[in-house]
Amino acid sequence: MEWSSPIDLIERYENFLQMNTSSSTEVFYNCTPPWFGSICQYRFVLNESFSSFIQMRIDEPQLFYANTTVTCYIHMKCSNHSFLTCLDWREICDGKVNCLDDGEDEKYCVELEMNQCEENEYQCRNGMCVNEEFFSDEGIVLIRISSPECLDGSDEARFLDQRSCPRDSSFRCEDILCRQYTDFNCGDGNCRAVIATRGIMPCTNNRDRAINYFFDWDNLVDTRYSRCFKILMCVTHVVSQIRFDKYCKSLCNNTQECKIQTIEHCPPAFIAPTFPVWDGHVRFGYFSNATSIKLFGYEPDFVCYNKDLCPFLIPTFTLDNHTCLHTNRLNLTSSDTEYDIFRACNQLFQNDKESICQGSTTTVRCLGTNKCIPTRRIMDGFADCYNAFDESIAANSCALNDKHRFQCTSEQKCLS
Repeated sequence: MEWSSPIDLIERYENFLQMNTSSSTEVFYNCTPPWFGSICQYRFVLNESFSSFIQMRIDEPQLFYANTTVTCYIHMKCSNHSFLTCLDWREICDGKVNCLDDGEDEKYCVELEMNQCEENEYQCRNGMCVNEEFFSDEGIVLIRISSPECLDGSDEARFLDQRSCPRDSSFRCEDILCRQYTDFNCGDGNCRAVIATRGIMPCTNNRDRAINYFFDWDNLVDTRYSRCFKILMCVTHVVSQIRFDKYCKSLCNNTQECKIQTIEHCPPAFIAPTFPVWDGHVRFGYFSNATSIKLFGYEPDFVCYNKDLCPFLIPTFTLDNHTCLHTNRLNLTSSDTEYDIFRACNQLFQNDKESICQGSTTTVRCLGTNKCIPTRRIMDGFADCYNAFDESIAANSCALNDKHRFQCTSEQKCLS
């Protein structure tokens, strides 16, 4: 007869051995297939073996995506003002603030960034250290099955291919962070780019929907996304009649009526959503009379931010005690987004003490700010300073004496 027991029993037994205490009040349940769980309370509806079920879960993931539930990191209370956020463990120390009330998910992460590795170690982009033997050890032949040791994949960046991850339950897909700060982590090895405020390309496993990332169209008293914001989206976003009937019909009968409601009943300018959309302080705003069709309907008319974190930006007005700037003053190029500008305001490296940068050989100060970044972030392909000073020749990347950098032959650049 086969028996089974939950894997966390090992941890409980280890605790018993370490603490040398009695556990006579605890009951051990030895489960008979097909039952499993801490008290044998679960079983699969399908008449399959456990190994067959897991294989089917990998081979045919779409069968399990309709009613997706997600796992939340329970050891940290993450609040976004009026509601709790389901925090994925990969979103801790990922470079952006998700817990908007207190920034708990990025607290103390600067210690990881300033970490110094041993001589025989390679330093990942996020500060972690791995044995040097693992750096770029996969090779061209294994391009499809590259398994980085760094959580951010920086040790195998040239060969990292995550397209097959939704059907792959290996560590290379489970234990991976998004390379771009603005990407949404689907939790299966895939990351979806958030292009300005143009929404998210849906995750294959529907995690973005499961955590209610998008606003609730049917909730007319939604404190996060006002009615005015939803109506404006119906006006400015190009939607089919079917999608209009699905999302907008409860707000207004047609596009023209939406325009009238927006102009007559909404304030001239408003912020939406009510909570920050980036790094705990950046908010998007809209003008109610801006009812012309936009190529990407969610693009803001202005951005509000903490002026102390972004001293290099010159505000144009204030709204509801927020410092704001018209987006046309950001001088965005076709490849830029609002996030690219405000990444230079990232709180992780903001320093109030002058001594943190002074005399340090491992940090460099961004010009015109009180922000210091690790020198290894110079010329790494990601602009951390305003005007991308850290990605310029002036940052003197070849003076770092980093054996893992590639030195260009035609110019004085050493790429990370």
